[in-house]
Amino acid sequence: MEKQVTIVVPNASGEDGLTQACKRGDLFRHEALLEDHLKDGYHIHDYKVMDVDRSASATPRTIVQVFLKKWLA
Repeated sequence: MEKQVTIVVPNASGEDGLTQACKRGDLFRHEALLEDHLKDGYHIHDYKVMDVDRSASATPRTIVQVFLKKWLA
């Protein structure tokens, strides 16, 4: 089974920003919808950067589409 979730990662600008967020431990942190799917047995299979939004505030945010998969037993 597969699912797709769109996530906004604050303080990140594109791929480089996502890498830095990952190193800080902030990647996908506090995303309730994503956490619910992970608790249901899904895992992150892949992701795709959809857009970088710099207009909302002084800090950029990256919009990411996350692809989840659930292995069936």
